[in-house]
Amino acid sequence: MNKALKKKIEAAIDKAILDFRENEDSIFFNKKDQLKYRFSVEKEIQNWKKMQTCIVKGCKNKSIERSHTIQKSNSLKLISEEGHVLMPKMQNPEEVNIKQIGINEASTFPGYCKDHERLFDDFENIKDFVSEEHIGLQIYRTICREIVLNENHLKNIGLIKNRYLEFRSKKIGESILANLGTEASDPNLKFVDFKFKGSDYRLRMANDHEKTISEYLNNFLYKIHDAILNDLKKQKFQKTAFVAIRFDQIIPVALAGKGNFHIKLKGKIKNVEIIFNVLPTINGTYIFVSALRKFKEELEVYMSQCQHPLLVINLVENWM
Repeated sequence: MNKALKKKIEAAIDKAILDFRENEDSIFFNKKDQLKYRFSVEKEIQNWKKMQTCIVKGCKNKSIERSHTIQKSNSLKLISEEGHVLMPKMQNPEEVNIKQIGINEASTFPGYCKDHERLFDDFENIKDFVSEEHIGLQIYRTICREIVLNENHLKNIGLIKNRYLEFRSKKIGESILANLGTEASDPNLKFVDFKFKGSDYRLRMANDHEKTISEYLNNFLYKIHDAILNDLKKQKFQKTAFVAIRFDQIIPVALAGKGNFHIKLKGKIKNVEIIFNVLPTINGTYIFVSALRKFKEELEVYMSQCQHPLLVINLVENWM
């Protein structure tokens, strides 16, 4: 390759990268390519509700597709209309829509194999929570659902990043060829796939999101998962703490998930990660809130606000 052609290629590459740097959205200007890219991403993304290995440690059996985090024949059936409940669905950080969903699907996740699904038979059969073990098991399966959901999010971010990198390199490569003009058709010039490895705002956002989920799994979900397993095995709450409330009225809301609160205690503001459940039954509404044992005092202070029915309802609305 002569020096003149080499300089033209280098200039074409520099210009293509510079054009992208000046407008990182430019690679999506072609609507047809944009649709192809979106289709390829949607095809790649894994459905988090597909069967996987049972989440119980040491079990290698396949999970069933639909383990209910919230009991279908009790809480979900109680608040349903014609077998359906309403579920919020986040479209983006600023938009939440309400979607109707059948109780066969509501709160489900691919968590346990057929054998371990029976862990919850005791309190599900009597449709009530009459022991600390029942509460611990309900907290445990809420934690498991959060782990499955967040692990799938993490996998999908990786898949989306890879697909984006391929698409970005392809579009910048096309710009290089366009910048070369007639030189690109030189039979002595063989253009191989161009790979651009630099960062951009989309990658930074994806990496930040990936880091946030990874830290949440490692710093909280995995820890509280192992802690509640210890407590269930020892039949004593040693590594987790919980507050359980039975509200006399039936609140027409069923919730099972994660949250957090900030509280000032002993002059320090602390962020406390929690697992919570709101479970309506024919006898009233159960509210369970759990955290790691080291936050036992903070949890009790936080839940001490529930001294009046209106404050209980306010708390539930905040979680919603």
